[in-house]
Amino acid sequence: MRDLADVLGVSGRAITPLVDALESDGLITRRPDPGDRRAFRLTLTDVGLSAIDHIADLQQQISEDIFSGMSAEDQRDLARLLRAFLDTTHRSGCTPA
Repeated sequence: MRDLADVLGVSGRAITPLVDALESDGLITRRPDPGDRRAFRLTLTDVGLSAIDHIADLQQQISEDIFSGMSAEDQRDLARLLRAFLDTTHRSGCTPA
């Protein structure tokens, strides 16, 4: 769970209630790690995988709605500019808010 907290950028104390809620909702299972008795392995359930698919579909639809007024060329230009911005901020050690 420490690894998950690090990836999400939250404290170890904050991750436990999040994992508890995901498990309570049937989105993940928590099992002991066979290599480390203090650790757990989190696994997505079928319900969790379905939720991810649903979120991906919603994200695609929202993106299509947002960018529908832009030409394909403008969308490519925006993507190029955003990549350049993120690359620059990453190299400089800045993290966009």
